[in-house]
Amino acid sequence: MSNSLNNTGLQPECIVAQKLFDWVIVRTERDFLVTLGEACLAAINAALALGQTVEGRATLISVACNIENISRVDDRIGRLILSKTAVVRVQFFNTSVTPNELLCDFETEQLITTERACVCLPPEFTLDNVTCDVFQSNVEVLGLPNANGIITVVADFCQQITVEDVVRLEVMARYCHPRENDIECGSITCVFPTPPQQCPDIFPPADMA
Repeated sequence: MSNSLNNTGLQPECIVAQKLFDWVIVRTERDFLVTLGEACLAAINAALALGQTVEGRATLISVACNIENISRVDDRIGRLILSKTAVVRVQFFNTSVTPNELLCDFETEQLITTERACVCLPPEFTLDNVTCDVFQSNVEVLGLPNANGIITVVADFCQQITVEDVVRLEVMARYCHPRENDIECGSITCVFPTPPQQCPDIFPPADMA
């Protein structure tokens, strides 16, 4: 590693950075069966008996993605078991009147689904190196309840899975400095401290030069 400055003012610097070993988008679509309460089902059936139109709507209250388990396919690939939990708010409206009449409104219990995904996973990596995040979702009620008061809630999830670790890199760089505070809102003058000089004879080790 050379420690001499080049003509652009850049010099080799050793930095610690978060490296992405893999990054994948996983799309999931699931149908969940939800049972309505007696009062909700009765209100819907009463409106339908009068020849009125009933519509179900769903809103996602919360959603989470977790890595439950990792098994190894080989020394490069790992198989993940992902679990997603969601709570959905369900509402049924009589849409034959204006404004629409709310017939019932409730939140589901946790809706849970699991799936598999394979990612690049170096042998030393564990669950601590893998994260799952739902960044987009959509839910809807599919039709009306059946005779037993069961409805289908369709949920779509877009999630990103990342495999990361901290690495130490040599990069060509120069120190950056903050901009001058040219928005006047005080009287004190701030001088940014001068960066400390490195010790090229000590770090990095001579055998890495």
